[in-house]
Amino acid sequence: MAPSARPASSGQIASLSDETKYVRKEEQLTQLVRQVEETNARIQIAILEKKKAIQRMRIERSILYSHLEQQRERAAGKAPQ
Repeated sequence: MAPSARPASSGQIASLSDETKYVRKEEQLTQLVRQVEETNARIQIAILEKKKAIQRMRIERSILYSHLEQQRERAAGKAPQ
């Protein structure tokens, strides 16, 4: 029996075709990785902003509780006994 009916050059054509497919796939994956990294960077910035806002609100709450306590002490001091 004969080895194969394909010409010898078809193997080279197939490998070039496969190589271009791999190159395209690599480009697609590289682009996807960049997109994911950009998204992660944006999310990290948003998280930091939220953490700052939470910290600011905690400080405000502490100040408000302090003022409220002072008001209660003043009101208790003025109340008849």
